[in-house]
Amino acid sequence: MSISTHWIALIEKEEMTSKISYSNSKGTVFTDSIEHVIMHLSMYGQYHRGQIVTHNRDLFNTPPATDFILFLRESQPAL
Repeated sequence: MSISTHWIALIEKEEMTSKISYSNSKGTVFTDSIEHVIMHLSMYGQYHRGQIVTHNRDLFNTPPATDFILFLRESQPAL
């Protein structure tokens, strides 16, 4: 089963408000809803893409693209 299939199954269950527990790298345990964890994951990725672009502006005249969909379009043959 692909990761996309797992995400779709999770969302279709409508259990996004269910709570899950997890620990950080220091071992501190937290409990949050699935929807909040998913939001954190997407926002955290955007934050780091912004850091990459800011850093690369100093190295390149035009920073390389960090968009995932653009990456897929450029790395896969056209349909």
